[in-house]
Amino acid sequence: MKPSIKNHIDKSLIADLKFSPEEVLKDVEARSKRNWKLDRALRVGNNYKTHVNLIFQDINEKVYSTELTVWAVTEQQVVLKGTLMVPITSVIDIEGV
Repeated sequence: MKPSIKNHIDKSLIADLKFSPEEVLKDVEARSKRNWKLDRALRVGNNYKTHVNLIFQDINEKVYSTELTVWAVTEQQVVLKGTLMVPITSVIDIEGV
């Protein structure tokens, strides 16, 4: 799924968003590719402090895009600077990796 409308959001506002527990990517191959990109974003973020463009969806199915550094990836969350987190199931794509 490639979003047609992306709303830019400042990463500091992510904490104000609510996320659905539903998976945004229905295709197994797309989820596998997302996991690979998250791993790559984590490595370039930690090793080179490189930013990536994270595209994700909130509970209202609004699609957002923001440039940031991925600090960690758990089984369920993408951890951003500070205490900011986005559920992996809400991530549509990662650009720049």
